[in-house]
Amino acid sequence: MSEIKKENGKKNGVTFAVVAVLLVAVIVAAVLLYPKLSEKAEYRLPKIVRKLVSKIDGTIKYLLEYSDGNVAECVLMRFDNRPNLTACVSSQIGCPVGCVFCATGKNGFVRNLTSREIVEQIMIMQRDTGLRISNVVFMGQGEPLLNIDNVLRAIRIINNVKGLNIGARHISISTSGNFSMDSFKGESFSIETTSGNTFLNHNAQRL
Repeated sequence: MSEIKKENGKKNGVTFAVVAVLLVAVIVAAVLLYPKLSEKAEYRLPKIVRKLVSKIDGTIKYLLEYSDGNVAECVLMRFDNRPNLTACVSSQIGCPVGCVFCATGKNGFVRNLTSREIVEQIMIMQRDTGLRISNVVFMGQGEPLLNIDNVLRAIRIINNVKGLNIGARHISISTSGNFSMDSFKGESFSIETTSGNTFLNHNAQRL
């Protein structure tokens, strides 16, 4: 019996030693890898490189710089001193349409903004002002319907209760006329045309 106890004691000792070695190895690996992992996993919002505030109505115009060095504009608007705030967001850096009256098109098209980069515009304006945005319009740089996948993905995040929780009736997309119902298969929209632009208002149903 004593020999069995001694044998079990040896096995327990070996097991403890193995566990201790593995634990030390995990700790050492964590210490060595943490700086690299934290660097890669770090989440950074775009940088505000310019901010202009209107003395007339308090409208704020932002120029944001993304990680690749490209910039896009977004605007925080308030109308008639009402408490609700409207965010005008960009969907592209530059614009491929080239409307003669639009300054953005003169600089040509650079790239589409991702859904994250679109949502970040709203997040930055809310964080900078400490105010909650209640309306979103896609009337900034770019043609939203030429970046439809990212725009729709951004709308779902903006509208979702676990996202920015902005009501569907308070989200509008403006287009220069590049409109096709095929782009919205599986989505529900009410359509209104005003002054040559097609505005797509998401209905009350949450996505």
